[in-house]
Amino acid sequence: MISELTRMSTKPKSTREIIISVLIKEYPLSAKEVYNRVLKVSSKDTTYQAVHKAIQELSAEGSITKQGKDYQLNPNWITNLKSFVKDAEESYTKNQAVPEKNQ
Repeated sequence: MISELTRMSTKPKSTREIIISVLIKEYPLSAKEVYNRVLKVSSKDTTYQAVHKAIQELSAEGSITKQGKDYQLNPNWITNLKSFVKDAEESYTKNQAVPEKNQ
């Protein structure tokens, strides 16, 4: 979860990150629909097998869920991600007045 979050703003995006981005905007989607959306937004040449493997990995990690033949982001993963960001924001807001250590 955190590794996906930390790479979300850097380029180039991995197939897994593109899949997450696709499923943020549109869901539920079949594996073929995900593949077609990945091709539209990705500048790299990606195979169906690579997208399907990434979908399986994301599913095994709990980032996405499958309902019938369709995939979407796991609501629990979204909640955990939101909690992680909230905790980070609170920590940094609370510690803003702390001076930086000498390097």
